[in-house]
Amino acid sequence: KGDLYHHHGIPGTFEFASLTSAMNEMAIQLRDRIETIENQRADQQAIFSSMTEGVLAVNEDERVISMNRAFAELFDIQEKHARGHRVQTLFRQPQLHKLISEVFETHERVEREIILYHGKEKILQVHGAPLLDSENKRRGVVIVLSDITRLRRLEKSRREFVANVSHEIKTPLTSIKGYIETLIDDNFDDLETAKKFLNISLNHINNLDAIIDDLLNLSNLERLEEGDSLQVEDVSILSILKDSIELLQHTADKHNDEINLECDPSLSLPVNRNLVRQAVVNLIENAIKYSPDGTKIWLSTKETVADNRGEREEVVQILVRDNGPGISEIHQPYLFERFYRADKSRSRKLGGTGLGLAITKHIVQAHNGKVAVQSEKGKGATFILQFPRKRQKNESPDG
Repeated sequence: KGDLYHHHGIPGTFEFASLTSAMNEMAIQLRDRIETIENQRADQQAIFSSMTEGVLAVNEDERVISMNRAFAELFDIQEKHARGHRVQTLFRQPQLHKLISEVFETHERVEREIILYHGKEKILQVHGAPLLDSENKRRGVVIVLSDITRLRRLEKSRREFVANVSHEIKTPLTSIKGYIETLIDDNFDDLETAKKFLNISLNHINNLDAIIDDLLNLSNLERLEEGDSLQVEDVSILSILKDSIELLQHTADKHNDEINLECDPSLSLPVNRNLVRQAVVNLIENAIKYSPDGTKIWLSTKETVADNRGEREEVVQILVRDNGPGISEIHQPYLFERFYRADKSRSRKLGGTGLGLAITKHIVQAHNGKVAVQSEKGKGATFILQFPRKRQKNESPDG
C-alpha cells in the first residue's frame, strides 16, 4: 500500500522468512532513497526560491516548467498558477520573448540588457541558455534575470562625477595657465597688472585646494559608510550648535544676519562631534550665503519617532531654516549630489566648491541618519539632519 515504514513479521517457514526479510530490506532502501530525493528537492526549491535573481525555465513549446519567486514578483505573476502557461500569455515583454526565441534558434547562450517599466524603471541583465537533461538533450530554455539598476545608476553617477571634477579643475587651471603665460612674456613689464594676475591665480589655486580637500573628505566619509568604524561619544547637541554658530558669527555679522538657536540643553546623541559640527556649519554657511543681508536664520532641534526599514525608532532632528530664495521641487532631489547647483550662475558668484551639501549628506549617512530639505520657491528653505538616538553597529566609542 506504499507504507514504507511498515515492517512485516518474519514467519517460521524458511522460504517465506527469506522473502519477508528481502521485502523489509527493500522497503527500507526505497524509504531512504525517497527521503533523500525529497530532501534534495526541498533544498533545491529553497535555494531556487531564495535567489535574488529571477529564474524562468520553459519547454520546447515555450510553456513554463518552473519559475522562482523573484521572477514572479518582477512581472507580478502568480507563481503557483504559472506552470504550463505560454510565456506570451503570462507577461508582455517583447525583448524577453525575442531572447527566448533566439536561444531556441541558435542553441547558444545569449546575454542582453532590457529595461522593464513596471511601476518604476528597472534595468535587467538577461542570461538565456539551452536547458539540457542528464543525457545532454535539449528540453527547453532557462532564463536568469539580474537587477542591475543600482549598478547602472552608480556607473552613471561615476561618469557624471568624473566630468564634473574635470570641469571644476580644468576651468581654474586654464585661467592660471593664461595668466602665467602672460607674465612670462618677455615684453610684459606692468608690475601692477602682474600683481593683479598673481592674486587672481592665487585665488584659483586656493579654490583648487579647497576642492581637493573636500574630495578627500568625501572619500574618508564613504569609507565610514562602507564599514569603517566611526568614533563617537555622547555629546551635548547644544554645545555642537553653539560651536557652529561661533565659527560663523563673524560672517553673519558682516551680513547683519541674526542666528536664533532653540535647543534642549539636556539633549545628547552618540555622534562624532567634529563631523556633525562640520555638517551644521555647512548648512548655516549656505543659509548666510543665499539669504538677503539683515535676515534671520533659525537653528533648532526636534525629538521624534521615524520609520527605519519598517521599524519605528527614536530620532533627533537638527533643523536649519533660512529666508533665502527657496528651492524649486525639480532641484530638491539632486541638491545633495556632488557639484550640483540649483542656480549655477549665482552659486559660482558666491563661491564654494559645490561639495558642501554632498559632504553633509555623507556625514549624516555615516551616522546611519538621513538628510532632507523642505522648501518652496521664494519662501526660504529648511534643511533637516536626522540622527538615531541609539548607537549603531558601525559606531565605536571614542577612546
